Amino acid sequence: MTSDGLTWLWGDAPDRFEVALSRRSLLVASGFALGVAAIGADALSAAPAAAAGTYLRPCGNVPISDSWQGHKNRNPPSGEPGTDYSVGKGSPVLAATDGVIVDRKDTTSTATGRYLALRGSDGNYIRYLHLNSSAVSVGANVTRGQVIAYSGASGFDSDNGYGAHVHVSLWIGGVPSQLGYKNTVDFENYVGDSGPGTPAAGSVFGPTAIIDPSDRISLYSIRTDGDLWGASQAVAGAGLSPWQKLGGDIGSLTGRPSVLRLSSQSIAIYGRTTGGTIVGSNQTVPGGPFTPWTTIGSGGNGITGDPVAVQFQNGAIGIYATTDAGTVAGVAQASAGTAFGGWTTIGSSSASLLGTPALVHFADNRIGLFARTSTSEIHASAQVSPGSTFSAWGALGAGGAGVSTDPAVINDSGRIAVFAGAGSTVSSVTQMEPGAAFGSWVNLGSGPVPLGAATPTALKTGSTYSLYCLGSDGTAWGTSVAPTPAPAGWSQIGSGAALMSALASLRTSAGLNVVYGTSAAGAVVGSSQSAPGGSFGPWATM
Repeated sequence: MTSDGLTWLWGDAPDRFEVALSRRSLLVASGFALGVAAIGADALSAAPAAAAGTYLRPCGNVPISDSWQGHKNRNPPSGEPGTDYSVGKGSPVLAATDGVIVDRKDTTSTATGRYLALRGSDGNYIRYLHLNSSAVSVGANVTRGQVIAYSGASGFDSDNGYGAHVHVSLWIGGVPSQLGYKNTVDFENYVGDSGPGTPAAGSVFGPTAIIDPSDRISLYSIRTDGDLWGASQAVAGAGLSPWQKLGGDIGSLTGRPSVLRLSSQSIAIYGRTTGGTIVGSNQTVPGGPFTPWTTIGSGGNGITGDPVAVQFQNGAIGIYATTDAGTVAGVAQASAGTAFGGWTTIGSSSASLLGTPALVHFADNRIGLFARTSTSEIHASAQVSPGSTFSAWGALGAGGAGVSTDPAVINDSGRIAVFAGAGSTVSSVTQMEPGAAFGSWVNLGSGPVPLGAATPTALKTGSTYSLYCLGSDGTAWGTSVAPTPAPAGWSQIGSGAALMSALASLRTSAGLNVVYGTSAAGAVVGSSQSAPGGSFGPWATM
């Protein structure tokens, strides 16, 4: 029974009957699914109480791996016709319209897996299946474009290896339990833009922020149009330039890009496509235009996590990302400016690795990587010597189970501190000195609202570390901890906007911290300190 008194008869009939496909096969097949006819002969005969353009695509500009009509045409027919959007595990899922959450399931079944049901303000119902996790509770009022869940492959689809995606079903003109499964309508007939707002205000992913030696800040954001947009300061402290599309039209980028300021002071950017590859674009001279996007390395299909990149001391670039095989793979140039080689597995792991890894570039040119696992821990792998192979992945510290986000890492002169969300809080584990074993995980407390829903961002700020994290209600919170972290008080930063993405942060040479995020309206926003250690101003649209 839901909070509004409706008895739901969702059931658990499987919504797939075809032979199991890998995620890569689904992505290849998605091109055919896009061409399938949208209207079935047995659609609702009553005039729908919605028009084209009513709803937001819940996963941005991503391929359809199976259409509504494809579900209905199966023999036997699907238990719940809907549209499948192909997205990597852990990708944000957006509310397609304003409304209230009327049903939620957090356990895995043989069919639906974890799901949410939304009753729109227009009275129609939308259900999202096979989620990895939900970000809102039953009874929550949500707004169009708000992150309400994260994609997964739970339930029947996990059992049969279909890969991460989101199944979306739409009922128009009545309560689903009264209409029955067969009376859904094609959601794609009623969607409008891939994301809220204009290209300058159409992001559902967190921005990437960098700062140059002259304190000039640049922001980069992948929008729901599937392209990369950037804005920069001409001089330190000035306003940002208008947002510009970088690298040309590609239309298939997703997630958060990795941005490198190279030793030449030009910029190189690497992003993940909805097809599971890594692509790159770069300036040939500082401040110049960006080259067209090109695929990075060979054999790099099946990438599921956002990339992290590093420039080695010889000027060559290395890139690392998680794959649909539950591994971290890497690719590198042999020398600066040369072609990338083939993707190879980094280390060996007994647990499946997920999300976006964190990277540490040690002073001796070794690389260390940290990643979240399917067992809700943080594992690490590192090179024994510069350029060598990576060690086997192993768990960090003691008592680290229950981690719920990707890690954030601070390299403090070779001494490593790792932070991650853990349910409703943020936890940390550190080394006492460079190269030493990691100690036990420490719970850093929480603010008035639960923390840990999104990956925290961490800065070394003098003799302390500053942490910033998104609260479950869209507010941002910060704290300062000693190099050996202990529970600390959290305080809200910024005001005037609800946020929906993981945060980015940087520190100016004057000791001012600046934090960026994405608002519920899809705009990149920022808040900064006016004095070192001071309070943060209201969120401002960038």
